[in-house]
Amino acid sequence: MNKLTKGLALGTMALVSCATLAACGGPRTLWQADFSNGNSEVFGMYGEIVNNNDDTITLKPDTSYGAQSTAGSTYFGEADKNYDWKEGGMSVNFKVYVDEDVIQEGKHVVWTLALNEKYAADEDAGTEEKVEYLTELPVFFVGTADGVKFVYDFTAVDQDDYTALVSGEEAALLSTGYYTVGYDFNTEENGTVKVTVTLKDNAGKEVYKSADNTFDVIDSTQYSGEVKEEMIEGLRYLWCVRTTTDVKVASVQITE
Repeated sequence: MNKLTKGLALGTMALVSCATLAACGGPRTLWQADFSNGNSEVFGMYGEIVNNNDDTITLKPDTSYGAQSTAGSTYFGEADKNYDWKEGGMSVNFKVYVDEDVIQEGKHVVWTLALNEKYAADEDAGTEEKVEYLTELPVFFVGTADGVKFVYDFTAVDQDDYTALVSGEEAALLSTGYYTVGYDFNTEENGTVKVTVTLKDNAGKEVYKSADNTFDVIDSTQYSGEVKEEMIEGLRYLWCVRTTTDVKVASVQITE
């Protein structure tokens, strides 16, 4: 999909979303997953996707993916693997079911949200504009002796000891139920992008909130250091990148 087509489509969606909000006072929904009738097209690439017949789906692990099992990923409906960045920032939210009897001690579920870098076309060389991976931001649900704990940490998705990540006081201890993970991106005056990660229970109560964090480039041929808005082309994927259990997903949404 080219930039103009994507822009027109997003503009239409924004108008529709605005019409559903009183005086457009709340966040505008730019995109949301449709899990009606067990739509499995949103997530793909890895593992099996099961229709739960209640507008949710279950991602089942792909155990053939190296030493660690992985599960479904989404490109937010974009064939070019890029959902255009919104100037100033945007938010990504997804709701999952946490079961204490499933994510037991020694089990883990790791999600990661990736960004694409801005890549300028080389007209002289005839190179088309393209997008490439820039960085990613993982969150961890980890089974411990005390129960399921959650934390955001800008670190590798593969860990020798996942329980070490949730051993600090900042980690949230969870009970069984639905939880919504939120990534809220905001751009500072100097162009640096910060992210605040939250976790809310099914009643909307905030049970976890990260610091207003800067984050770094992980893999780029053009950029290094702290991520700035001028480096970002858009969202790449939301991926259940490591999991030892099935994962039930109820919603995925992008807002501004």
